[in-house]
Amino acid sequence: MEMLSPLEIVFCAAVVTAAFAVRGGTGFGASTVAIPLLAFAMPLAVAVPVISLLIVWNSLSIVARGWSHIAWRAVLSTVPFSLAGVLIGLYVLLQVDEGILYRILGGVIVVYAVYGLTLADRAPLPPIGWRRALAAATGIAGGSLGALFGAGVGPIYAIYMNMLKLDSAVFRVSVTAVILFQLLIRVCGYAGLGYYRGSVLVALAVAVPFMLLGSWLGDAVVRRMDPRRFGHMVSAVLLVSGSCLLVR
Repeated sequence: MEMLSPLEIVFCAAVVTAAFAVRGGTGFGASTVAIPLLAFAMPLAVAVPVISLLIVWNSLSIVARGWSHIAWRAVLSTVPFSLAGVLIGLYVLLQVDEGILYRILGGVIVVYAVYGLTLADRAPLPPIGWRRALAAATGIAGGSLGALFGAGVGPIYAIYMNMLKLDSAVFRVSVTAVILFQLLIRVCGYAGLGYYRGSVLVALAVAVPFMLLGSWLGDAVVRRMDPRRFGHMVSAVLLVSGSCLLVR
């Protein structure tokens, strides 16, 4: 990876801070905010492993604090399918040109942004007979997209958890827990492919303070905002960034 300019470093620091502020307030969304924006300054092969490991660190503290609130049945029902999805994503990552990946990522982000702006508040409760199939689709989609981009995962699992109509405290820690399981699989895959070396480790070390700052802001500020308005604001940002990736 080429050296970033001072302006690009400031931009990346602001992105990481904002992304983890979103995650600190909602329990998900760091990768969905960070990856499409960081993609303008660095390769996906650097941004994805860095953000993935930062989220593992951040998730461990959230899960440890809210262990007793986790909806284990909903979480564990997605795990085997997430593993299958990660393996699919890692295979595709080695086969597909990065330019194509940017456009696929842009399309995924735009679809989610439109969902967040129009339908997120009206997700129906699925029939019991469909929940196993929904868990399978969620796990495969989340695992494969996460391995490819490190982004779009939180919203996919959040949509699934939201459709189960969980209490807000249970929802936040359960989404974090299921993402943590999937992230641990992904990080092991990235390590096995040799991503954690050189410029990735340097970027990781530089990003840690901004991750901590963003997490603090999420706890102190984001949770006090109106959830619906905040969700629409994030979706609007994602719509712009996803559209830019499509025409990059």
